[in-house]
Amino acid sequence: MAEARLGFATVRFDGPADDFRGPYGAMVRLPKKRHDDLWDRYANDRDATVDWVHAGVAMRAVRAHALSQDLDRGYTIDDVWWIINDCLDISG
Repeated sequence: MAEARLGFATVRFDGPADDFRGPYGAMVRLPKKRHDDLWDRYANDRDATVDWVHAGVAMRAVRAHALSQDLDRGYTIDDVWWIINDCLDISG
């Protein structure tokens, strides 16, 4: 499931078939304008929205999931393990 709301893209997904720690979640801050620092950081082509979504959301989630492999899943009230939460990490 994916949703864009209030300046964030929120994605929820199951892990690989043998990973029973999910569902996982990623909340990523959307660029405020076309030539935003976040856009520049993740996109090779400033006009390529698909590239930004791939690098800024999908690949970040893949890396965060890989880094979580040796971690135990903590309790969450919504039953989603938020492996990326830009809403809480305002450092960029």
